[in-house]
Amino acid sequence: VHERWPGVPVNVSPVAASSDVVPKDKSMIPQYKDVMPDLVAAVREGERLGVPVLGFEAMCGVPLCVIPPEIQRKFKPAELNAVCDSDEFVRGTACKGCMYDGHCYGLRRGYMDLYGDGELRTVTREER
Repeated sequence: VHERWPGVPVNVSPVAASSDVVPKDKSMIPQYKDVMPDLVAAVREGERLGVPVLGFEAMCGVPLCVIPPEIQRKFKPAELNAVCDSDEFVRGTACKGCMYDGHCYGLRRGYMDLYGDGELRTVTREER
């Protein structure tokens, strides 16, 4: 991206089982923990090259609590979209008491159906 379109931001938007177009199939939808090392490397490479990496804080992104704190700090919490279909997203047990409560969409229901909420963690102000 940097070589072809200098300065153009990269938006992180993982494959989501959010419609009939994307089957709820583990072979098509990776678990966040499995792609996190590559996402962290992409954020770091983006910083090195001056390419903004966006999307972690958006409804199509990854919940901030699943990314490492040193990367998490680079993103501001989401401005929740009132148009968002509340049936599409669910909150896990770790969402209670998390500093992102009210600023996070949670997990897509299809992701929760496939993998559960074990990757979510409660983020405290001290960590942030």
